[in-house]
Parts: sequence; C-alpha cells; structure tokens
Amino acid sequence: MRIRYFHALLGASGVALIILFITALQISAVAAQSTETPKLPNDYRFWYHVGSKSITPAAATAIGLPADVFGGTMDAVFANEVALNDMRNGAKTFRDGASFVAPFFKLSNPVPGLDQVGDLAFVAVMEKDSTKWASTGGWGFSVFGPDKSEITALESSCFTCHESQKDSDFVFSKINDRQVLAVPASDNGVFLPPDYQNKLYWRSASVIRPEAATAIGLPADIFGNTTDSIYMNNAALNALGSETRPFPVGSLFVADFHKAAFPVEGLGAEGDLAFTAVMLKGDPGTGDDKSTGDWRFEAFGPDGKPLTSLRGACISCHATKAANDFVFSGS
Repeated sequence: MRIRYFHALLGASGVALIILFITALQISAVAAQSTETPKLPNDYRFWYHVGSKSITPAAATAIGLPADVFGGTMDAVFANEVALNDMRNGAKTFRDGASFVAPFFKLSNPVPGLDQVGDLAFVAVMEKDSTKWASTGGWGFSVFGPDKSEITALESSCFTCHESQKDSDFVFSKINDRQVLAVPASDNGVFLPPDYQNKLYWRSASVIRPEAATAIGLPADIFGNTTDSIYMNNAALNALGSETRPFPVGSLFVADFHKAAFPVEGLGAEGDLAFTAVMLKGDPGTGDDKSTGDWRFEAFGPDGKPLTSLRGACISCHATKAANDFVFSGS
C-alpha cells in the first residue's frame, strides 16, 4: 500500500512538474515575443502612399517631434492592404496585420523654395499585433538605417510620440481617398490607372514654392505652392535603375500634385489634390510632340477626368530634359 501510495504521489508530482515546465516555457515564449520588433518589408514602396511632408527643425519642435531626429527631413508614409482598408472603412481600431512604413529622407533644397527628398536617413515601421505588443497599444515599432540594420536607440521614442494619437488607435495618418475614373484622354489614349497609389512604385516627393517653380522652369501659376509625388511602373523603374535610355515602350510615370499646406512654419504638407499628370511611352512616332519624342501626356483633375488644357505645360516642361529621354527622375 505504501509503495502504491508513493507511486501515486510521484505520478501526481510528475504531472505537476510537467505542467510547471510547460507553463514556464509558455511564459518564456511570451516574454520572447514581447521583445520582438516588426521586420522591414522589402516592397513597401509599392504599398499605398498616404502622404509626405518636409520638416525643418523648427517645424519638428512645433509639432512635438525631437528636432535632432526629425528636423531637416522629408517623410513618406505607406500603408499595407489591411491598414488601407481599415482607414477607408473608418475603423476605430486597426486589425492585427495592419502596418505602416515611413521612410525619412534628409531634406534637400537644390534651389530656394524647393524641398526634395535626399539620401535616406532611416525607416520607421509600425505593425499591429494586439497580443504580441499589448503594452504599447497593440503596436510594435522598429527603426532601420539606410543599410537596413536596426536602430534600437530610436525605437523607444516611437510609442511615446504615437501616444498622443490614442483616440485614433495611436495612428497619425488620415486618408483622403479619391474616386479614380479610368477616363482616357480623347485623342492619345493616356489614362489614369485606378490603383496607381498602391500598385506603382513610389519614387520621390517634393514641395514646390512659386520661386522654386520659376527657377526650375515650371509655370509658377500652375506648379507654385504645390507638392508632388512621383510613381512609376516596373518598366520605367527597371530602365531607371539600369540607366537604359531611351525608356522602353510602355514606361509609365504618374505625378500627383497637391496644393501645398503650411500648417506651421517650416512644415510643407499635402493639401487638397490639384491634378495628376501622366506620361506614357508609346511606339516610335506616336508621341504628342516632336520636342518630347515618343511620350504621350495628359493631366487629370481630382475627379479623374482629363484636363487636356494642361498638356502643353507638360510637354514644354519635359522638353528641357531631352538628355534623359525627357524624364526628370534620375536625371
């Protein structure tokens, strides 16, 4: 009886020890998860581009950002499909899997009044997992340098900054979506791709004040006090990267021009959409004008309808870049 009693105790204790061991492993796994940080997606420049802004040190201080980190930068914010759909649906809380990526570039000012993206400074990533990062509102944060190495010293300040946006689930970004109509130009077939903001590659952004427009040869009455964002398809991207000139037939560039907003001194942000310009490389001899080779141009209003009256401005502007096959990017 005593032997059986001892075996029974040993069996019960063994089970208890196993349970304790499994529990310890589970606790250890949770602890390990809590120290994880989001990975850097390789394809984020094909995600939906929410917006960009230029930030001087004074502007960084005014909007509550550390000037030594964010001063003298220009950002771009991208949302993946989950985050994009939640923004479009007006969700109060983002679903797990939502992610935002924000590269910050050194602010470049090649001419007075022109803010452009320069060299990459760092990339911030924000990803939703309500279990893994429960202590920071369900969001995980990570920061990466130009060489894609993680900059842990900057990560602790991310949530501190985003805490001010608790009422919007710690997200700063807002979406002002447009209903794109695939209405081609009547005479050359150029059209505005309905999904260009989250299918084409985002290349760059700039803030153009009137004096800068004049300095770089743009009509100030059209391009003064605007911001632009440049997108391109894979054909154009590959040609740009390989320095192939002329660009192959089918190369496509799309440029959104927003009215520039200056909410605080030194901050250049996107306001309402003004128009979108599109240039498409056609077959030899099918361009709109001899001065711009085989490129076809069209501008589209916020409603997606053609603004053919602006085509002449596009042609005269791009004619100045003949050495780069009439393309500004990469010139």
